[in-house]
Amino acid sequence: MHATETFARYATEFRQARLDDEVLHHAKRAVIDWHAALFPGLDVAPMPQLRALLADDLGRGRSCTAASALRPTCPSGWPMPTCAR
Repeated sequence: MHATETFARYATEFRQARLDDEVLHHAKRAVIDWHAALFPGLDVAPMPQLRALLADDLGRGRSCTAASALRPTCPSGWPMPTCAR
C-alpha cells in the first residue's frame, strides 16, 4: 500500500469519527486565532513582497490568496472567507 493510500484511509476513518467536545472547542479557537492573526498581517512583510512576486498570476483562474479577502469575492467567485474551496 502506498503512503497516499494509507493517509486516505486514515482521513476517511477520521472524518467519520466524532470529535470530543474539548477537541472541537480548541479547533474552533484555532480557526478564530488564525483569522485574527492573518488579517492584520496582510500589510506587513512578507505579504506585500509576495503579492508583487505573484502579481501576474493573481486574479487568474480559481485561485486566490488571503489578500483577496480585501475584496468581497475572490477570483473563484466564492465569497470570502471560503474562497479556498
